[in-house]
Amino acid sequence: MAYSEFITSVNDYGFFLEQSGKSKDAIYVLTYVLILSPDRTPAHLNLADALYKNGNKEEAKKYYKTYIELMKKEGKEIPSEVYKRL
Repeated sequence: MAYSEFITSVNDYGFFLEQSGKSKDAIYVLTYVLILSPDRTPAHLNLADALYKNGNKEEAKKYYKTYIELMKKEGKEIPSEVYKRL
């Protein structure tokens, strides 16, 4: 498996954990993803969402802000929900 595929798979796993209500596990996995790949845009959003749902709203803001910066660099549209959580 290529490194990029590995990072994508681990990020997806973290996302699925968060979506299934396992925010604490998702936070652990997604933090690991960002240690390995700090510019991975979706991981910032996924970690922010997991933190937000786990009640760590102030910490989540940091990751939402980084997500916005990365999305702007990529010229991509930012979901309105992200701005609502800031």
